[in-house]
Amino acid sequence: MTKSKKIRNVSGRRIQTVRLKKGFTQEDVAAALSVDFNIYMDRSAFGRIETGDRGLYDYELLAIAEILEVSPLELLKGRG
Repeated sequence: MTKSKKIRNVSGRRIQTVRLKKGFTQEDVAAALSVDFNIYMDRSAFGRIETGDRGLYDYELLAIAEILEVSPLELLKGRG
């Protein structure tokens, strides 16, 4: 029997899709979080958000939405 993977956030895949569409790397977003929002996150932690392996705080979601220039609702529900 295989153990199912627990997804820790609903926004990770949407964040990845928008990030790639806008031409940002994971490093770009992690650096912007640190410089612009004083949210210290390395590329690895950001990658775990995108795969759903790491939870996401509301203030992180708001900052990521601002960096990607989309509504937080777009990252939560796929629309905004």
